[in-house]
Amino acid sequence: MGQLTDARIRDWQERAGIAPARGRRAQTLERLSQLAFELIKVIELERAGIRDGDGHWYGTDPVGGILHDLVAAERDDLHATVSGSDVPVTEAADV
Repeated sequence: MGQLTDARIRDWQERAGIAPARGRRAQTLERLSQLAFELIKVIELERAGIRDGDGHWYGTDPVGGILHDLVAAERDDLHATVSGSDVPVTEAADV
């Protein structure tokens, strides 16, 4: 976005009392977002029957693998939050 738009959003967030995620939480949310996107892509291949190119998956089930990674990422984030180790990676990072 443009600098003016970003400044307006920051101003509105401050007035509304909204604080964007930072540090580890922001990293976890980004990882969850990426994994969810990967899951959507694999689901679309599965629905279309494309899979590995011949209608079959070889090796492990990619849907199950990505779901496992999603759950693990959320569990790691929850553990960090509960244990109090959810400290920002860098204070200056606008993640």
